[in-house]
Amino acid sequence: LAAAGLIGIALASACDVAMAGSGLPPLPAMGPSLRKAVAFQTSEQPGTIVIRKNEKALYLVTGPGQALRYQISVGRDGFGWTGT
Repeated sequence: LAAAGLIGIALASACDVAMAGSGLPPLPAMGPSLRKAVAFQTSEQPGTIVIRKNEKALYLVTGPGQALRYQISVGRDGFGWTGT
């Protein structure tokens, strides 16, 4: 029972911090070579993520013919998953 009380306190504290917003540490800056706005022809809707393993790139579709390109690491064949 005491453990349940401690968990409740921990969860309440985490929620309070999340709601406050200002108590969280800032995210580290991303290098300019890691993210770039690019022309990207696709039929996917804005908000869709497209991964192109051969380019080692993740594209976040932002609008018609536009995306943000992120450099990513790609694992060896045989260590991947498929599906949605």
